[in-house]
Amino acid sequence: MNLIFPNDISYTEFKAKNRVYWRILTDRFWKWLFIAGFIFGLYIWINLRWSSWYGTELEPRCQVPADELEDMRTIGRQTKDILDKHNMTYVLGFGSLWGALRTGDILPWDIDIDLFVILDRNSDIMGSIEFLMGDMKEQGMDVYYRGWGGIIQGYSPVYHSQIDLSFWCDYYGSGTMHRCSGWETYIFWANHRSKYIFPARLVKTPLPTMEFINSLMGQGTSAYDQSELAEFQDLTYFTKREVLHVHKRFGELAPEKMKLHGRNPTLAKEDILALPELAANPFKERILEVFSDTGDGHMNFEQFLDMMSQLSSKAPLETKIDFAFKIYDFNEDGQICENDLQKVILFLVQPAVTGATLSGDERNQVIKNKSCRTGNKKEETALSDSQINDIVRNSVITDDQIKKLAGKVISEMDMDDDGSISYLDFKHGMSKLNGFEESFKVTL
Repeated sequence: MNLIFPNDISYTEFKAKNRVYWRILTDRFWKWLFIAGFIFGLYIWINLRWSSWYGTELEPRCQVPADELEDMRTIGRQTKDILDKHNMTYVLGFGSLWGALRTGDILPWDIDIDLFVILDRNSDIMGSIEFLMGDMKEQGMDVYYRGWGGIIQGYSPVYHSQIDLSFWCDYYGSGTMHRCSGWETYIFWANHRSKYIFPARLVKTPLPTMEFINSLMGQGTSAYDQSELAEFQDLTYFTKREVLHVHKRFGELAPEKMKLHGRNPTLAKEDILALPELAANPFKERILEVFSDTGDGHMNFEQFLDMMSQLSSKAPLETKIDFAFKIYDFNEDGQICENDLQKVILFLVQPAVTGATLSGDERNQVIKNKSCRTGNKKEETALSDSQINDIVRNSVITDDQIKKLAGKVISEMDMDDDGSISYLDFKHGMSKLNGFEESFKVTL
């Protein structure tokens, strides 16, 4: 039987043509394999060359001039202050770490300061880079972001001394810190593996501090580790960095108590009232009493954090309405009655009742003992009605005007006509009030 091949060619001719095609393909395969091998070898060589600890083409200097070293120390301290202000975790790296270990200062031949900024893997990395660059520029530095290396480089305008900030995080949650910005570490994987990873446990907070450039460097002020900060983040409207900032402000209110009692002492109401952001708030004492577990305005850090979280701009409207109701409900019976509203008005218009004339004990008697009309006899008050009326007459608003104003508010907000404002009445009214959220917002 004769086989029929395409175009009526014989088997011998078909086999010969296939042999030619195969030789062409084989030649091309080896050619492209050689090209790919050359490119891969060049890539590996560049990786190894780039990551080499030796072979730098920079001309070595045995001694950096003293004025240049001092200039480098200056920008180092400025950058440290910026990182501390934002409660960012940072550590010394490379030659700067060796300098701190050996001499507590910059190595005499070093040409820059290296700081590793430790971020959470969910952090807004580019946002952090942008605000750090802005703050460094405000200090007069020339600042650049090197996208290839993923680092911020700051230069002094005097001697052009240099500081490098690189950014690190446990990006994959594997317990290994990686450089989390820049193309270099992802393209040059060999370089990345040799120089740019280390165990995350080495930078677990709280970190020790060490002397460097006549200042304590390294984030040793973080009183909470990452798991505790994560819990605070879940329970509040703050990020981890914001929690640390709130803790820093809390500690500044009574630094001697922080030293004696650790990271979470109970501060007296008077200590917390020293917070400048609360100074202009007429309800400041009442706010502290509401958020204090003991009801006397004394609070520890966790209560302080809860208070600042609900007063922050991130807190939703419903949260602010909830604690505003508690503030206005002076006798804590779950209703805002006419006498509660009179006290609110006194807080807003009477400097005497807020503490300018009355002592703290007298003020507490006004707040706690003047009860709502419930059908029962009123409790005795340390200050009589005539004394309260005397206080009122000393102002531009009269007692009668206060009562009328309180009655007017009750009539407009009391939807079930029971003579007082329930939580639902209050929520309905405040949700329609323009500017309500701004009245209960504090930014540290």
